Amino acid sequence: LDYLHQHPPLNKFDDVLLAAEVLKGSVDSHVQNRHAEMQTGQHIINRLAQSVWEDQIFELHRHQSGQPYGIIDGKTVGVSISHTRQLCLAAINCKGNIGIDLEPVDRRVHPGLHDRITSPLDSGCENLDTIRLWTIKEAALKWCGTGLRVAMKSVAVRHLKESFFKISIEHISALLLSFEYRKHWVAVAFNLDEEHR
Repeated sequence: LDYLHQHPPLNKFDDVLLAAEVLKGSVDSHVQNRHAEMQTGQHIINRLAQSVWEDQIFELHRHQSGQPYGIIDGKTVGVSISHTRQLCLAAINCKGNIGIDLEPVDRRVHPGLHDRITSPLDSGCENLDTIRLWTIKEAALKWCGTGLRVAMKSVAVRHLKESFFKISIEHISALLLSFEYRKHWVAVAFNLDEEHR
């Protein structure tokens, strides 16, 4: 298990925990693979929780919307899981919601996808790869709990500096980190701290 929160830029945020595990891949059916990937995500979440809370009991639940969350010692913590066929990521935010997404850097997309997901309010995103922008917007929608039931155009993305972005959906905002890891674009959205408001 690779604990990404121990490395820049995530090491600046004590309450955000992120870990990755490489998936071996399988010739089994897609349904079997999906089940194995979900089990891997839950396993990573449990390992992350154990690394912080040691002997306390951590319970993983889901809201009616499908958004996962954790309960530890009666307290609710944000949880998010994402995977491709090669990699599984899981995250915990001890002080609020969290949404993560990842996609292979070299994933091919439809030429019209960029226009379909771009908001007129996006700022500083003109030169982002389409698949990177996709991960940013999907992580944002997971963070707010809607998932892809809401159009990506409703997410406004503002590039702040380097790996840092601000995402806004209607009247709520979050900080988002977007970076490359093992030939994947990774996006991590979590509650906006005062420094980046």
